Amino acid sequence: DDTAAIAAIPFIELLMDRVLALDENYEHAMPHLFLGAFYSASPSQPEREKARSHFEKALEPTKQEMYLVPVTFARTYATAAKDKKLFESLLEEVVSKWENRAQHPFDPQLTLSNAMAYQQAQTLLGKSYDFFPTFDTTEATR
Repeated sequence: DDTAAIAAIPFIELLMDRVLALDENYEHAMPHLFLGAFYSASPSQPEREKARSHFEKALEPTKQEMYLVPVTFARTYATAAKDKKLFESLLEEVVSKWENRAQHPFDPQLTLSNAMAYQQAQTLLGKSYDFFPTFDTTEATR
């Protein structure tokens, strides 16, 4: 039920704030990743800025070893903020790091997660136009 989900939002925020207070770097900064995605869904600019802040905090402790962070940052925040440059740079970095992973070692426990994030980054880059359509004015005037 949508009403129940909406009613649970304050509880979710309180719960995640408590997790942050206990250990903000829990499970590769997952609380920041969650809140970044959560606040990205808001149409409010202040909430989106909270989202960006959480994503940036999630990138710090993971030393960008957990590719799910930049992929989620791109997919949720960058698309909502209509920031194509950020979207592409985050995803291209994931693709580059995966393809050159011998030079960018990461925790072996993240191999499956990073492989999946790499696939998602490639897919999202291929669908960039869906998120950031360009309007060709020469076509409109014909």
